[in-house]
Amino acid sequence: MPINWQEVITSLGGAAVISTATLGAVGWLIKTLVSNRFALEAEKFKTELKASADTQIERVRAFLTRASRVHEQQVETLTKLHRYLFQAQGYLQLTAATVRVEGEVSRDQYQRLCADAIASAHGNNFRRVLRAARQL
Repeated sequence: MPINWQEVITSLGGAAVISTATLGAVGWLIKTLVSNRFALEAEKFKTELKASADTQIERVRAFLTRASRVHEQQVETLTKLHRYLFQAQGYLQLTAATVRVEGEVSRDQYQRLCADAIASAHGNNFRRVLRAARQL
């Protein structure tokens, strides 16, 4: 029985076309599934990243607000401290003055006023505010 080469080539060609089309369809299907999976994973990652970033932003915002309040208290306390120490310096200068004006208070009175100014500076809660700043 002779082999009909034309029929063999036709049937092999038809099988090759069918297998190529099937392989192409399977490839396209796999590519589509993988692309969709990556798209879903990317969306999930973006959502998680945004939530994490928002949480961190709120944490930093709260810290900066707290730090701002502490620094405001520091400025207020240091302003008061400067005022009391400046008064104490003035009283010390008046105590040490060589020239006296008639009707001026005595050196003892200036020393008491200076001691009062220093005591006010010391007792003005400035230590508490400075400690709070260190705890940030």
